[in-house]
Amino acid sequence: MTKLQKVLLGIGSFIPPIYVILVLTTPLRNFFKEGFLETLTTEKLIFLFVHFLVFSLAVFMFVLFLVHLLSGRRRRVEKVLWVTLFIVLNVFSLPLYWFLVVRRS
Repeated sequence: MTKLQKVLLGIGSFIPPIYVILVLTTPLRNFFKEGFLETLTTEKLIFLFVHFLVFSLAVFMFVLFLVHLLSGRRRRVEKVLWVTLFIVLNVFSLPLYWFLVVRRS
């Protein structure tokens, strides 16, 4: 894996958790209240599109990191631990895996 690929994976792994934190801690969370889909405005459509893009990026990163993890030469215990962290920590495990495994390899 080249250095540029590692940097791009790092950037991609940090986007979903930052987005989740932004949505939960800013007025963006008000979009998901009752009656959200009754009046679709341009802002809501843009937000839904960005939401879909970030969700797609997160799924892509999970698949990529799972393939990287399972195809590598790691002990079974380490693989089980990382898969468990992926399940429990969800998108917050992506930068952790990148920092501790991908960046060092």
